[in-house]
Amino acid sequence: MQPQQRPPGCPKDCYVVVNADQPTTAPVRVPHPALSLWQSCVRHVVATHVAEGDINNPDVARHRLVTDADDYVRQRRAYGYATVPRAVETVSGTENPFEIALAHAHNLVIKLGAFAEAVGHFSNLDPLFVECVFEFVKFYWLANRQPHYRDWKGLSKDVSFGVVADPIPSSARVAIIGDWGTGMPDAELLLEALLATEKPDVLIHLGDVYYSGTPAEFQHNFASVLNTAVLKLGKAPRVYAIPGNHDYYAGGGAFYDLIDTLNTETTRQTASYFCLRTEDEKVQFLGMDTGFNDRAPGVAFDRGYKAPMPHDSEIEWIKDKLANFKGKTILLSHHQAFSAHSAINGPDSGEPQDRNQQLLNSLDLDLGRVIAWLWGHEHNLVLFEDGQLGVAKGRLVGCSAFETTPGDDPYQINFPAIRVQPPRLQRSGNWFNHGCALVDLGKNQIAYLQMAAWTEGMPVPRPTLTEMTHEAFDVG
Repeated sequence: MQPQQRPPGCPKDCYVVVNADQPTTAPVRVPHPALSLWQSCVRHVVATHVAEGDINNPDVARHRLVTDADDYVRQRRAYGYATVPRAVETVSGTENPFEIALAHAHNLVIKLGAFAEAVGHFSNLDPLFVECVFEFVKFYWLANRQPHYRDWKGLSKDVSFGVVADPIPSSARVAIIGDWGTGMPDAELLLEALLATEKPDVLIHLGDVYYSGTPAEFQHNFASVLNTAVLKLGKAPRVYAIPGNHDYYAGGGAFYDLIDTLNTETTRQTASYFCLRTEDEKVQFLGMDTGFNDRAPGVAFDRGYKAPMPHDSEIEWIKDKLANFKGKTILLSHHQAFSAHSAINGPDSGEPQDRNQQLLNSLDLDLGRVIAWLWGHEHNLVLFEDGQLGVAKGRLVGCSAFETTPGDDPYQINFPAIRVQPPRLQRSGNWFNHGCALVDLGKNQIAYLQMAAWTEGMPVPRPTLTEMTHEAFDVG
């Protein structure tokens, strides 16, 4: 097994090792909105024809169009670039929706004619492939509009907006999963085991429903999996979520549709960021939205890429919560504050590659009240050395479902200025284990748990969720 060659000028982290023996159902994920949208659309169309809409059916994963799409995405990821034309055209002369639709449809037919000539006679094209093209065009249009965002200032709200009305118990158990929305069987089992064995009062997802956060993916990879696990348990925890970059690739609408249906009116989050406090007001969980401003191709595709920031108004909102809450804060984000393994900024960005310095600077004076900052985005579990860059406990928990490529070592240190401490996820066969965190406010402790990962066929014996380590925190 050899790594593919990368072209001159491509960043060192812009390729992956392609394993010819890797099971075809293993997900292929890239931080590129157009490529991720293509994966979503191909799966959706194939699923409607072969699996009654179930995008997680193994027959969908093995379908030729799906494997071809994944192979293409894998190649583009390996070479660190993807050419996606962005033609901008306008329609004028009528206010009638039919006339507007007809004009766009006519223009599309002309363009598809040229496309058909490039690949063969139109009538000989695979009908499913043509349907994939139309599905992609629809979501690509949605993705290139300004996504919805609930700005507390824009909505003429005060800074109490986003604070969940009903507090959680002072001794609540809060489970945290990251990058979990794959819909794969091992993701389902991890959630079922987490709810059944740890019985959390609250479940928080740190973002990313793959591949691009379409309504079908939020339904099949998040909502229905959650509902199945809750039915087996017989008791539903409160559920909160912050969006990752993949959640905005299809426009972000499905994320908001999800959070508007979770919990009850007084326990529901109202925006893509939230503040959740305990009854004794000793601890608050602050979730921030870093996904909105990461809707462009990521660092592997753009040498000038810069790590995303929340909206300026949201930074103001977060700083208010940090400064005016008498207790301690557990901060949550999808994107990293820093990393020892993955480049956070591109080499031509003018920013340090190992940290989001702008985000750290924006919160600098208030970080003293943060007892832990948990994030995802990288598909790994890492406990960074305490106190680095002003962060008391920086913890990566992006390992709850996405299979790390067998040829990749997510613990390889590429940025030694960022120091890490044990433990490490174990491997089960080809794959590093999945993991999650459990914050126990009754014990003032965070436990880190792991479970075997797989792509085809549940291992024997049936995997269980086990503790890797735990650590204490002080709420004062």
